[in-house]
Order: sequence, then structure tokens, then C-alpha cells
Amino acid sequence: MKETVLLKLKSIVGSDYFRGGALLFLIQFILFFDNYTNDQIFISSDLVSAANTIEPLKKFYKTANEYPFWNPYIFSGMPAFESLSFTPLTYLPGELLGRIRIGLGLPWMFKLLMHIFMAGLFTFLFLKRRGLSQVISLFGGIVYMLNPYLITMIVFGHGSQAYSAAYIPLAFFAISELWKKPSLANIGFMMAAVGFQLQSKHIQIVYYTWMMMGAYLVYSIILEFKRKREAIVIGKKIGYAIVALLLAFTLAAVLYLPVHSYSEFSTRGSGAGGGVGLQYATQWSFSPGEMMTFLIPSFYGFGGSTYWGDMPFTDYPNYMGILVLLLAVYALVKKRTDLNLFLGIVIILALLLSFGRHFSLFYSMFYNYMPFFNKFRVPAMILILVQFSVTILAAYGLETIIKDTKKPEKQKKKKKDKNSAEKTLLYTLSGIGLAAVMAGVFKNGILSAFLGIERTIRGNPVPQSAAINTLRFDLFYADFWVMILILFVFFGLLYYRTKVGLKPTVIGLAVIALTLIDLGRVDNKIIGKVPTRHASFLEKSTRQSSLVLFFRQKIDSGEKFRIFPVRDLFSTKEFAAHGIESIGGYHAAKMGIYQSYLDISSINRSFIEKYYKVEGNSRQSALRLFPEQNRKAIERDLAGLSMLNVRYVVSPYPMLEPKFKLVQKYDSKESGFNFPVIYVYEFDEAMSRAWLVNKAKVFDSHQSIIKQMRQSDFDPAKEVLLTSAPETTLDPAATGEVTDLISTPNKVEMNVTATGQMNLVISELYYPAGWRAHLDGKEVEIKRANYLLRSIEIPAGTHRVLMQSEPSGFKLGLLLTSFGYLILVGIITNQFIKRKKDKS
Repeated sequence: MKETVLLKLKSIVGSDYFRGGALLFLIQFILFFDNYTNDQIFISSDLVSAANTIEPLKKFYKTANEYPFWNPYIFSGMPAFESLSFTPLTYLPGELLGRIRIGLGLPWMFKLLMHIFMAGLFTFLFLKRRGLSQVISLFGGIVYMLNPYLITMIVFGHGSQAYSAAYIPLAFFAISELWKKPSLANIGFMMAAVGFQLQSKHIQIVYYTWMMMGAYLVYSIILEFKRKREAIVIGKKIGYAIVALLLAFTLAAVLYLPVHSYSEFSTRGSGAGGGVGLQYATQWSFSPGEMMTFLIPSFYGFGGSTYWGDMPFTDYPNYMGILVLLLAVYALVKKRTDLNLFLGIVIILALLLSFGRHFSLFYSMFYNYMPFFNKFRVPAMILILVQFSVTILAAYGLETIIKDTKKPEKQKKKKKDKNSAEKTLLYTLSGIGLAAVMAGVFKNGILSAFLGIERTIRGNPVPQSAAINTLRFDLFYADFWVMILILFVFFGLLYYRTKVGLKPTVIGLAVIALTLIDLGRVDNKIIGKVPTRHASFLEKSTRQSSLVLFFRQKIDSGEKFRIFPVRDLFSTKEFAAHGIESIGGYHAAKMGIYQSYLDISSINRSFIEKYYKVEGNSRQSALRLFPEQNRKAIERDLAGLSMLNVRYVVSPYPMLEPKFKLVQKYDSKESGFNFPVIYVYEFDEAMSRAWLVNKAKVFDSHQSIIKQMRQSDFDPAKEVLLTSAPETTLDPAATGEVTDLISTPNKVEMNVTATGQMNLVISELYYPAGWRAHLDGKEVEIKRANYLLRSIEIPAGTHRVLMQSEPSGFKLGLLLTSFGYLILVGIITNQFIKRKKDKS
């Protein structure tokens, strides 16, 4: 028995698959050496805030032993589960990696970095399965694994993008295998590959992957008909693919059904046509000129302050490697297989879509007619399909070159062809040399061109300093020379091969070495852009500052309130990390009605400008007092803050509002913010979290209500604004009170006493797909009140009101996901038994 196990282990360790995987892991281990050996993490704002802001939700999950469906800490409350802010136990591979990390005491970034390795491994396995050699398959795995996009997502804290992108090779591998051989085993393979990508939660990357798979099915069907295959055979393949995709969806149904329910209420689906606006959707459009970064990564700067392209900003170039690009083009020219032609089509379509507003006619067709496409922004993100396709093509391009070296006897017979190849390579080397000479001769002219760079963002000119433009030139010039050297070495090797001859493996290894130098250099620059700290920094970053402690003491004493972080502080996640409820924050898919309210009221942007003009920023700002304040506009804002239960205002500027009482001042050390002073004001007119009114005004639309709210005479304490009349007329003489209010991320409950028919207004955002209300145990309707809040009709007497968060689609999704796992386990068991029988 022992000998059998040892032989099996020896067989596994000695296999090409194990050795290839081990080498890929070693390469990414070296790239992220400090993260592995010293437990370093990247201190990007997104990574730190993402890790910290879910802490209150995580704490609730652990103590209450239930999912927190609602996140009360940002934007006056929004869905937590449906917005994918916190979804524990829904991504199986992630859960397994997380438990391995904790169980073995591995570095904090282990799970993130393993997805980089998985990206390379899945590409390697796909190419091996297609019959490519070990060296070529390794080349493909390395190229996709070291893709600067993937590295950037890890470094800058966009983990879910890297997770989902890692599965693109596996998903494509699975669908191609299923089409080639429809079987139960391949249905299971595709179900797992696509299902786990769905679970990884970056819906936009997943959507692009499904677009690619859909295009592959259409392309394959056309080829089958061209080859005059029987319709029943084609139908069987289509049926198997549809079954596999449906089963894959069940594995993530617990996520996607609630997400779909939320989409119509979020900023991603509440706009015209059920999506985000076209202008907003195409802000991060990849401009055609930026294709130059495919050749020279720093052609448009290198992200951050050096970037001078058309997007508002970016952190990285969409570089794939100069040899990778050349080999991909070579494959399309020299090896026009069905797969290569399909990948060429994907590259063209994805590239055109990435142009967004720069090719709006093409983008608009997808935006208007492709289901769900209009819910996404950042068209440049689809370049991941270009990068994957180029990777696979490059592997085939390298294979074509290597195969040529295996036919020396044929080359001798074809002396004319050999001489032609030598001449072509000599001309190419001469061209590279000439380009190098020209770059040296015209260096000053190129520098002058860079010094003249001007940049506009959203049509507004942005001043560019000579120092920044000089740095841009230095980056460009250095990358240009690296490109020249790599090309010279590569074509020099090819020329040497035609003259003397080289083993195919040597050519392959040389290309791998040059690509490692090329991509490794770019990746290291990306890694170097973000500082690192020991993982214990995350614990230190959640320590309570004096400012946070002030609010925590209020909360712990039983106060229920929200804060209003003014202007520069509005988007901070710092308060949410400590369980302090705020009307500000950040999320890519906030509630649509709340965004509309912010757009109309502008309290997030221009509240302070009603008192004085702020010139400069909070660190070095000048305040110019307006001679006459618009008191009506101010009163409208104060009424809005009042109904949102804003008890405290936190500002980096002194507030001139007489209704605000200064209660605390903190310097930068005490506040934890990089501002000279943080002021905390108390707003005594703030409404409580729930209150009773005896007067209702009915309007024909919610837009009419918001217009009324923007009138200075609106008083939320005295009246409620509705779009349908109360079922029972309110008693104008009635009085009442709300007591014993308790709220958690999943429920709000309180005692209500009224002397007559009244309306209970709850300062929580209206979300019919996620909340149910009960009055004395009987379900009652929650109405939308005051444009964005909730209200319930209350009869005379003492009552118990309970509102519970029950995301629409969650229970059905959980049932489907459980069913999906049973099916997957059944398929695996079936295949295990089948193999055992075959062996016996």
C-alpha cells in the first residue's frame, strides 16, 4: 500500500503538469517575494478600506450567526448582500483558500496571490490540452499570469476583478472541451469552471466572459454547418452547452437572483433604459491612440500623475509584452486555424467596444440592445479579452516558429526560401538599428514634443508642469530602448538560427526569458507604485481615533444618529469601518433614489458653498464669506439633514450655520485625517430614527414630491409626502410617540403609541425588494415617503412595529445553489465510479 502511494506521488511529481505548475508558482512567488516571506500587504486605499469597512458587518455575522443583508453605515443605509459588499460562504474556492491560509498560518495576501497563480495555471492547462509542448504552454501561462492588468488589480485592491479574470482561460477551456466532446464529465467541468467564476463576484468580467463563450458557440455552430454536420449532432452540442451554463448559474444563484432584484433600484439600473447613463458608462473609454501602449507601456505615461490619455485617470498601461504581441500577429498571419481566427475576431470586437465614446456608434448598439450591457461602465475593462486572446495566439505563434526549426532538411532543400528568410531578418534587424539611431538623433525633438503635452479631462484643460512632462519623456525613452533591445535580441536569435541552427527548446526558453524580463519590469514598476506594510497594519488602521471614540461613546450609550461628513470627507469609509452610520461613503452601485436625492440637493458637493467660497483644498484652503447667504436654500438642506437623522456634522472647515453647535475640535493626530482641524457640530433639530405625523400631502409623482421638498417651507416633523393617500384618513389632532427603537443590519423594531390614526415615518431608505414590515405580527405595506424614506400607517393604540430585511430572491437562490452543488457532487461521484470500473 505504501509503495503504491509513493509510486503515485512520484508519478504526479514527475509529470509535466506538476512541474509546469510548480514553475509558474515559483515565478509569481519571486514577483511577490515580500508578500509571501514578510507578510507584506499593499497599502492601497481600496484594499485597506475594503478590508476595514466590512468589519462591523463581519462582527454582526459572527455574533448574530446570520447574514447582514443591510449595510446601515454608508449612504443612510443600502443593501449589503445584494450589492455584493459582504457575501460570506458564497465563493467556494475562495472559502477553501481562506481556510487553508488561516489553518496553515500563511501570509495575509495568500488568497489574492493564488488567483494570479491560478490564472497562469489554467492557461497552461488549456494550451497543454490543445497539444502544445511544455515550453510553449509554460510561455502562455507566464504571459497571462504576469499580465499587468492582473497585477494592478492585486496591487490596487481590486481583488474580485483578478479573481474573475483568472477563470477566463478555464471557462474557455471548458466550453471548447464540451463542444469537442459532449459528455457528462465535460458538463461537470464546465459547470464548475463557469460556476466558480460566477461566484467570484465581478459581474462585469463574468459578463464579458459569457459574451466570449456565446460568440464561440455561434462561431462553432457556423463552422459545423459549413462542414455539413448533421443537425441532430449540432443540436446535441448546443443542448449540452445550454445545460452546462444553466447548471453553472445555479452554483451562484444565491448571489445573482438578489443582485438582479437590486439592480433596478441601484444606480446601475435605475437610470433611463434600466442602466447607467451612456455618458457615465463611457467615462473610462480606451482611446485608439492609447493602443501605442501595446508597444511602449509608458507612451501615455505610467498611470497616476504621469498618465496623459483620455480616461479620467488610470493606474497602469494595457501592455501585454512586445514579443507577445508580435507572436500573436505572426500566428494570425501564418497559422489561420479556426481557433486563431476566432480569437482574432474577439480581439477586434473587444477592442472596438473598449473605445466606448470614441466609437459610440458601435458601443451604442451593444448598450441599447444587448441584455444587461447598459449596467456596466469602464469600457476599457473589456481589454481583458484582448489580453487573453493575444496570450493564446502568442503561444501558437511561438509554436509556429519552433516547428520551423524542426525541419532543417527541408530548409536545406529550399535554399531560396532560406536566403529569403535571412534577408527578411537582416532587413528587420537593420530597421530596428535605424529606429535606435533615429531615436538618438531626434532625442531633443521628442523631448520637445513631450514638453508640449496638454491634457483635458471631461473637456476641461488640466495644467501640466514641465517636470511632469520631462518625467513622461524619461519613462517613454527608457521603455523605447527596452523594446529595441528585446526586439534586437529576438530577431538576432532568429537570424542566428537560419545561419547556424538552434534547438527549438532554446528558442522557446529564450522567448520566455525575454518575456519575463519585459513583463517583469513593467509588473515591478506597478508593484513599486504602492507602499507595503506588514499585515498587522490592518489591525492598527482600525484603531479608534479621538474623533471615532467620541462617536462610539455616543453609540454605546444608546444614541441613534447619523453623521454628515462635509465636502472632502463625504466619500470616506473611515466612519463605516467603526460602525458609525453616515449619510456619506462610497460604493459603485449605491441606491438609485439616494443618488437622485444627492444630485438634486447637492449636499454632498455644495452644502458649504452656500456659506462661503472654498478656494484651494482643505489642507491649504482660503475661505471667502458670501456677503448674502441664500437662507431659503440652506433651510431646504437642513430639512433634508433633519429627516435623515443627522445629529452630527463633521467638517474640515468651520461651519457658519447658527443651528450647528460646535461640540469638538480635533487636530490631524486626534482625528486620523490629514486635515489641520476637524470640527464636530451638533444639529439639535435632527429628527429621530422614526417619528409620527398627523398630516399627509399626496402628489401625483415622486418628482413632484422632491420639488416640494426643495421648497423652504417643507417640515418633515409635521407632514409626510406620499404618492397615494393613506387608506384611513389621518387624524389631524392625533399625537403619539415612538419608544424602544432597536435596529440591526437585518431588522428595525419599535413600540408606537398613537391617540388617533397617524403615519409612522422611518428614516431608512425605501427598498421594497429587501424589507417587509409587520404591525403587531400582521404584515403591512411599506410606503415610499418624502421621496426616499419609508412610512407605515398606524391606527390609534399601542403597537409593536417590526421591519425585517428579506432580500428578494435570496431563498430561491439558496435553494438553487444547494441543488447545483448536489448535481456537481453527483457528476463527480459518477465519474469516480466510472473510472474505477474502467480500471478494474
